[in-house]
This record gives sequence, C-alpha cells and structure tokens, in this order.
Amino acid sequence: MGGFDSAEISELVGLFILNSLKEFLPKPHIGLYRDDGLAVTNLPRPRIERLKKQIIQFFKANKLQITTDTNIKIVNFLDVTLDLNTGCFKPFRKETNPPCYVNTKSCHPPNIIKQLPLMIEKRISNLSSNETLFNEEKDLYNTALKTSGYKHNIKYQKQEQNTTNRAGKNRKRKILWFNPPFNAAVKTNIAKEFLKLIDKHFPAGSELHKYYNRNTIKISYSTMPNMQSIISTHNKRILGDSKMPTTEGCNCRQAQLCPLDGKCQTKNMIYKATVTLDHDQSQHNYIGLTSTTFKKRWSTHKSSFISDKASTKLSDFIKTQKAKKNNFKIDWSIKTLASPYTQNSKKCNLCLTESFEIMKALKSNSKTLNTRNEIFQKCIHREKYLLYKYM
Repeated sequence: MGGFDSAEISELVGLFILNSLKEFLPKPHIGLYRDDGLAVTNLPRPRIERLKKQIIQFFKANKLQITTDTNIKIVNFLDVTLDLNTGCFKPFRKETNPPCYVNTKSCHPPNIIKQLPLMIEKRISNLSSNETLFNEEKDLYNTALKTSGYKHNIKYQKQEQNTTNRAGKNRKRKILWFNPPFNAAVKTNIAKEFLKLIDKHFPAGSELHKYYNRNTIKISYSTMPNMQSIISTHNKRILGDSKMPTTEGCNCRQAQLCPLDGKCQTKNMIYKATVTLDHDQSQHNYIGLTSTTFKKRWSTHKSSFISDKASTKLSDFIKTQKAKKNNFKIDWSIKTLASPYTQNSKKCNLCLTESFEIMKALKSNSKTLNTRNEIFQKCIHREKYLLYKYM
C-alpha cells in the first residue's frame, strides 16, 4: 500500500477476513500473513471448488480481489516449501531473487557481521525438516556468504524441542534501550562510556538506581542508512513534489460574482485577503491556505464572519468592524500554489509556504492580521494518513 500504516492495515483486514471466512469454511487449518493465506483440508474436490467460488464472491462483495489455487499437495508459502505428500518442508526462494548479505567490510556493528552467518545457519535449519533437505539448499547460501566476504560455511542444526513446562508466569523486566548510530570511523566506545555515565550518576543507594542501572538499561547500536536508501529517499522526495498544483476554473452561476476572478476551483493554494475600510481607506491583509477548493474555504470564512465562535484572525477583525458599524470590502487573490503533505515527500510545502509568506508580511511592517504564533502551528494535512482516520 505504500503508507506508514500499510502493515497494520493489512493485519486488520486479514483478521476481518479470517473472522468472516469461518462462517462458511468447515473449520480448516487456515493461516494468513499480510496478503498471503494458506488453508489445509481433506474435503472432496467438488466441495473445495464450491468453497473457492464462495470465497471469490466474498472478496468481491467487500471490493477486494483474490487469486486462489486449490487441490495442490506442494505449495510455496512465503519462504518455505510445504509438501503434503512426504510431510516435509524446505526453504524456498525465487530464482530471480538470490540471497544477498551485508559485506564484511561494510560499516555495520561488529556483532552484526559476526552473528550474521550463525543467524542464517539457524534460519535455514529451522526451515528444513531434516538434514538431507538442508544439504540440498545450503550451497546457495554458502556461495552468497562467500561472495560477501564470510568464511563460515553453514551446517545443519538439529531443532531442539522445549518440553519443559514452568508453572506460573515469568516476570518481565522493563528494559530501556539506548540505540546510538554506529560508524566505523568513530573510535570511541560509545556503549562503554554511556554505561559509565549510568554508574556515575545513578550509583547504588541513589533513589533512581532501581530504575536506571545496567539491568534496566541496555545498549544496541543502530545502523545508518546505506547509499541506496539515501538515494531512494531523495528520489521519492523529489518525485513526490513533481506534480505541482495548477490553477483551475470557476463553477459560479454568475461568473462576474466569482470571489477569485474565475479561479475559485483552485486547490492547494496560499491566498491573500485584503480588507479595505471605507471610512479611512486603510487596508489590512490576511494570509491563509487551503488544500481544498478556494470556494469551499471562502464559504467557511463567510460562516465564521457571522458565527459566535471565531476561527481566524480575519473573522475577529471583521466582527470588530461590524460591531463598530464600519463598512468594508474584501478582495481575494492567489499568492502562490504549493503541494500539501504526501507520504513520499514526508513534508508539507503548503504549510511551509504559508509560514514563509506570513514571515515576509510581518517583516515588511504591513498591516497584516496574521500573528507570529501562526508560523509554528502544526501541519493538519498529515493527519488524514494516520490509521485512526480509517477506523
């Protein structure tokens, strides 16, 4: 899905699907991981085909799509191949996706480079039901490790089954993690120096020692983004801003009454309202933004002029002039266009541009109705991408 919450949304949709499928599936062994599902049953072939059609109809009813394969004994699910004929399983990897590991000369924490072959060894062993199947697959991974500079050859590790049952619940210690970024060019042992500071400032006998000590605070280095990640992030940021907004037309019934000279359907804009007072011909300016059409924002402004609750500095000023029975005129104009917050760019040029325009107006000592507090307001365009908006 490409969003910040795509994994969480996928899990929620998966739980909904599993809960709905149990209504017409006869208690199969079924599992789901993100967008991949697997079910095992011993129903006859005609019954399975009818269930397949029911599942497809269920997905269509919920505006979803599904691709299904039925009546198969061997299946590749995620990174494992399952064989019902022999009851065995082994690692699976697409031919177009060979394994590639961190090079031994890369700028990664030494512990990661040291433990990587052992982690791969354990992972491939767990995905192999016996040593014979492990030996059939190990050459591919040993070659990838050798290419990355490792001298370790993975060997089969027999899976240990935990048969001990402990009574009661184990108390989990609350751990605070300190994750400093790792860089091989830094010679100082950051972890050691940090723990020294913990011992110094929270010694035994201190009131906070039970909360901050070597048992409650752990350290694990974090890796910095590699060059590919940096370039990819930069490209997404640039491409995310490539679609610049443009001015649109007008849908007013009487074009001569359009508040923005025939451009009231323009979106993603910074606008300027100039209030001219009749009694002294003084002009007062207000700068605002809208991510919707200007006509919708204009209607909101008109409502705020007559409501009891003020929403903007402009509405406060208009109400004050009405209370004084001063006549005025409001002229609207477009200052500039800017793109709002997007998931690719991870920034809101619309809010940034408005803050910049307000700063320029304040610096020029013009009669602006905006205040400095508006420069530091939180962006409201990012919230629509949060998960709670879809619940």
